[in-house]
Amino acid sequence: MKPTTSRLIKMITMPKSFGQPPTVNEINKEKEEFFKRLLGALDSQLVGKTFFCGNEITVADLLYYNEISTVIHLTKKDLK
Repeated sequence: MKPTTSRLIKMITMPKSFGQPPTVNEINKEKEEFFKRLLGALDSQLVGKTFFCGNEITVADLLYYNEISTVIHLTKKDLK
């Protein structure tokens, strides 16, 4: 499991298990690092292509869109 993912999981489970909620600054820092890594990986995957698997849309593109838009909506991330 990638370090960013495991930190996010800990931020969710630790308060419920041990009563140690993360601070707002810690949550914001983790969100920014998560999006920095996510968007960087997506950009590198799309180099020279229109869609993730080539120049035509596939099920993979629809799945990526669904997952990314859900995360953006839940975290209220502004991508401007």
